[in-house]
Amino acid sequence: MGADDEATQLADAAKLPWDDRFKHSFWKARVVAYECVVKEAKLSQEIASSACLKAFGECAKNAAGDANANALDFGLDALNAFLAVADEDYVRTHSAGILANVVAKGMGGRPKTVDRATETCMLLLELECGDAVVDALLKGSAHKVPKLALACVEAMRISVKEFGTPAVVPPKPILKGIAPLFDSKDAKVRGAAKDLTVELTRWLGHDAVRRDLIEKMRGTMQAEVQAAAEAIEIGRAVRQRLTRKEQANPPPDTAGVDAMDVDGGDGAVVVATDAAPRLPDAYEFADPESILDKLEKQPKDKETPKFWDAVNSAKWKERLDAMTRLKELADAPRLASGDYGDVARALKKIVTKDANIACVGEACAAAGALAKGLRKEWTREAKVLLPGMLDKLKDKNSSVVQKNQDALLEFSKHCFSLADVADDILAALAHKMPKVPQQTLLWIATAAREMKTKTTATTAQRALLPGVIKCVDAANPDVRAAALDAVAGLARAGGGYKSVAR
Repeated sequence: MGADDEATQLADAAKLPWDDRFKHSFWKARVVAYECVVKEAKLSQEIASSACLKAFGECAKNAAGDANANALDFGLDALNAFLAVADEDYVRTHSAGILANVVAKGMGGRPKTVDRATETCMLLLELECGDAVVDALLKGSAHKVPKLALACVEAMRISVKEFGTPAVVPPKPILKGIAPLFDSKDAKVRGAAKDLTVELTRWLGHDAVRRDLIEKMRGTMQAEVQAAAEAIEIGRAVRQRLTRKEQANPPPDTAGVDAMDVDGGDGAVVVATDAAPRLPDAYEFADPESILDKLEKQPKDKETPKFWDAVNSAKWKERLDAMTRLKELADAPRLASGDYGDVARALKKIVTKDANIACVGEACAAAGALAKGLRKEWTREAKVLLPGMLDKLKDKNSSVVQKNQDALLEFSKHCFSLADVADDILAALAHKMPKVPQQTLLWIATAAREMKTKTTATTAQRALLPGVIKCVDAANPDVRAAALDAVAGLARAGGGYKSVAR
């Protein structure tokens, strides 16, 4: 095509309605139209005020998948400029179509094209399309073309780093969807999946990623991820971008002169991180894991007895193996509901009657894991176990006592309040062996720090303080010191020492 013919075609195209210009057969004509979108988006505050933007909105997905590589770059520029003025109603309707083309074309394009496509995903996240973005990128990550798969995995990592998870980017589908990438034939894809796992660990913590990701890696990659995780500050990740709503009304942790420095380079939001590390609760986005049926199955080692046979075995090693197996099965972010009565009775028998300290310690650890994974579903069973576990605080073995304490803390965090079990606690405080009241008081002090409301603290004060105060005058100095710690903990939880001075 000669220069005159090209100029004629472009001139003729400029006279057409916007719809026809965006779909024109001559790619340079489409480029001119895309450039108009960028200019219009800078001048318009809303789509409805511009005929150009209104028309583009109806065929934006075509621009995201333009068949000409040169035009595709301009199309993505137009789309990104358009999304800067689009609203949530628009993207709720059109995001799926746009993302399908962004992944299929943009993520498989030239490096600068991939950058533009990635920014499209970021802009859709600003408009709270987290589910749609993650779904599209996960599908792309399974593509047979390594370059496209790599770009999608990297875009997911950038999404998590920029916007955070679980606040904007939903973690659950990523946790459930990227494990196959660890066995990709392409080394770069495997590396990107590893980097994404490290970024998820930064935001969610080890517990959230261990079951779905870490344990599904080969040994070498596991070691690499663990080494990388040790070099980052888990729980202190800082969001670099906000959603459109948050930009208009910044949340408390991203607002205020003392709380943030808006100029983090390129306008990034940088929040002060003096507070203690905060991790989301993996329980909230984990799938319930069923374990009761697994206890019924024969272990892989045919010589190892089944769980219920091992629990009642005369051999301490078999009982210990049973408790360890239960603990490992229960060590999941969330456990499925079910009838755990027999499990609780088996644990109670070992905690209260087993002469082997290793078995007792593992039983306590298993009880704690069940409390953490079942929460309120374990309340009845936790109350059944509590008296025996409090009595077992007298054990001379420090490992048993520590595992017991850890389990008790899981009980008070997830299953019941201290006031709910006040009778059992007061009985332990009156125990004739000083170690029982001392360790019980240490549990109270620690549990008080976990109390989330003043109402919970006030109720605990009313139920427990009379017994705790008696321990302040105990003959044993360790009991007295622990009692003072418990009083201080309950006071802080209730809002100060005035709350316990009555």
